[in-house]
Amino acid sequence: METLSALTAKHEQLMLLLREKRLAIISRALTPENAPCTRLKFLRAGALLYGANQAGAPENPAWPRYIRITDIGADGKLRDDTVQSLAPELAAPYRLADGDILLARSGATVGKAFRYRAEWGQACFAGYLLRLRPDRRKVLPDYLVYYTQSHTFREEVTRQTIQATIANVSAERFSNFPITLPTLAAQRSIVETLDRQTGLLDELIAKVQLQIEKLLEYRDALISSAVTSGAGGRG
Repeated sequence: METLSALTAKHEQLMLLLREKRLAIISRALTPENAPCTRLKFLRAGALLYGANQAGAPENPAWPRYIRITDIGADGKLRDDTVQSLAPELAAPYRLADGDILLARSGATVGKAFRYRAEWGQACFAGYLLRLRPDRRKVLPDYLVYYTQSHTFREEVTRQTIQATIANVSAERFSNFPITLPTLAAQRSIVETLDRQTGLLDELIAKVQLQIEKLLEYRDALISSAVTSGAGGRG
C-alpha cells in the first residue's frame, strides 16, 4: 500500500508540474514586448452583466441551457451531468452570444472563466456569474480566455477578492483588471501558438489524471478486499 501511495503522489506531483508549465507558457505569451496595457472595461461591448436570479428547471431541449458556476468544470468546459434549463421568457435578458466570457464572481471558484460557443446551443447564465462580451474590434474572445488563465489575471483575482461571508469580486473590480493588448493580428498569432502548446500539455494532463484515478480505484479495491477478508476470517 505504501508503494501505491508513493506512486500516486508522484503522479500528483507530475500533474502539478504540468499545470505550472501550462500557466507559465500562457503567462509568458500574453506579455509580448512593447504591447500596450489597458483594462477590461475598455475591451467590452456593453457593461459586465450579472446573471439571472432564478431557479433552474430540469433539462428541457426546447429551452436555453441555464449555466451556473457548478456547471463549469475545472477544464473550463461545461459538465454533462448537471444540465438545467430556464424558461425562454426568463432567459431572454441573459442569453449568450458566441464569444461571450462568463466569470465566476463569488465563492471558492471566483475567477473561473468559461468561453461560450454558439455551436453548443442556446444558453443563458445564473446570478453568481458575470458576462463579459468582448468588443471584437479590439480583442479576440480566445485571447481573453487565455488571459483568464494567466498569472496576471489570477494574481489580480487574489488581490481584488473581497472577503465577506464568501469571496467576491464585483463587476466594477473585474472591469479594472489590467491586460496587455497587442494588435488583433498579434493576438491571433498568440492564440494559434498557445492552442498548439497547451493542447499537447492538456493531453498529458488528461493521461496523468486518468492514471491517478486508476491508482485510487486500485487502492480502494485493495482496501475493500482487505476489509472483506478480515471480516470473513473473524466469522
